[in-house]
Amino acid sequence: MDEVAVEFIQRLQNSNKDVRHWPIYDFLKSKFFGFRDTMPLITDLRDESMRPRHWNELRFEVKEEFNE
Repeated sequence: MDEVAVEFIQRLQNSNKDVRHWPIYDFLKSKFFGFRDTMPLITDLRDESMRPRHWNELRFEVKEEFNE
């Protein structure tokens, strides 16, 4: 997923200079960079060291039930 995000960012940054002044350009750029910032967290959640107590703490923090 990260590789695809990097590819989209590169395509976005290589776009026409006029496009860079469009509001959608800044919106997409912020979304892609935000996604890339969360990728390490997603990777960490897949780590085998995550124990049930970690998942329970996470559920408590996000105040949402989910199936890991």
